[in-house]
Amino acid sequence: MIIGSIVGTLIATTPFIFYSYESVPNTKVWNTFLFTYESGYYQNAQTAMWILMMKFMPLLLLLIWFFTCRHWWYHALLVPISMFTFQVVAAFHTDKYMDEFHI
Repeated sequence: MIIGSIVGTLIATTPFIFYSYESVPNTKVWNTFLFTYESGYYQNAQTAMWILMMKFMPLLLLLIWFFTCRHWWYHALLVPISMFTFQVVAAFHTDKYMDEFHI
């Protein structure tokens, strides 16, 4: 019951997590008290976080679906999970175009 409530709350907050990129400044370097993020290839840090959220949110929802699914076919979800994991990792390597050589 508690785990279902946590999962439901996490799913309900996904739009808020996705739009958290709007709180990132529109500058090339994003300084916080925890870290400094330099956007590299992207024109600003907000664009970089927008791209990261576009890749991370489907990954998060697929992982929730994978771990809560009780059907026999749930292993088929590993294909899109691995694809989105690769895309999230590629989004951090900003020294070249993200999808240029990943065909």
